[in-house]
Amino acid sequence: MILSVVEFGKTPLDQPVTRALYRISRHPQAVSAGLVLLGASIAVGSWTAVILRAAARLFNHWGILAEEKACLRQYGGAYREYLRRVPRYFLLF
Repeated sequence: MILSVVEFGKTPLDQPVTRALYRISRHPQAVSAGLVLLGASIAVGSWTAVILRAAARLFNHWGILAEEKACLRQYGGAYREYLRRVPRYFLLF
């Protein structure tokens, strides 16, 4: 999570973030936060928390789809090429 936030902060505002972890996932912050929260839910032994985490992940996915549309409008062809090359959630295209 920290690596992705640092890289996000180092990228100029007029360019999409495409370096470091962003080369293997378009949304490494969302993936890492989701894994941490899922792990915490499992660690405390709460099935309710695990189920709520899964539901939250679905809503988060819809937000990510909207974010990608906005990035396409802002960055155009450069972001379109990035979408083609890099999976949304690590190994899942």
